[in-house]
Amino acid sequence: MVIDPITGAKQRSWLGFLEPEVLMEDLMIYMENPPMSQGAALPSKRRQSDTTNDNEAAASARGGGQSTEDEELARALALSIEEAGGAAAVQNSDTDMNDADVAEENQADILAERVTVAAAALPDEPPANTPDSCRIALRYPDGSRTQRRFMKTDKVSALRDLCICSVPDAAGKQFTLNMSGGMPGAPSIVLSDMDTTLDAAGCVGAMIQMNWVDA
Repeated sequence: MVIDPITGAKQRSWLGFLEPEVLMEDLMIYMENPPMSQGAALPSKRRQSDTTNDNEAAASARGGGQSTEDEELARALALSIEEAGGAAAVQNSDTDMNDADVAEENQADILAERVTVAAAALPDEPPANTPDSCRIALRYPDGSRTQRRFMKTDKVSALRDLCICSVPDAAGKQFTLNMSGGMPGAPSIVLSDMDTTLDAAGCVGAMIQMNWVDA
């Protein structure tokens, strides 16, 4: 009987008496291919199996790495979108502020232009004792007063232009010019016709009150 010393498996057995030559011939097969050589195939298979397992593990690792890279890419993309959204919000906020600044500057330019136009339209004050000149007193909303000489032929709009040039905010707010009545307790008269002459409106020697419309 021949037994594999590595696996313990029975390889071959004989029954009865064999001639030495026959036995040697049969045993030559195992001598030429000893159990070590046969067993060597097992480690080879194990190495092949291990290699396969290693390849599978490497592939799994690569797959895991790819998954990790995908996750990192997704996070980076999400962060980029979030930052872009924040930047857009900041940019929109800056744009709103810039628009407000521009609107404020435009409004200031408009008011300054109105003052310039009023100053250009305001007639020069005639010297004292000029024939057909008159003196008119103006009371402003803050209680202050001023007196100025005009020609009787100047228009009521000259009083409006004087207020715009003299009173802060007058270029941007509506106001009325009220002439006091001739008698104590008499209602004031609103000067609404800017093209009427001062003489025709009865403003010569009168007191004119400037009032804000919203006051």
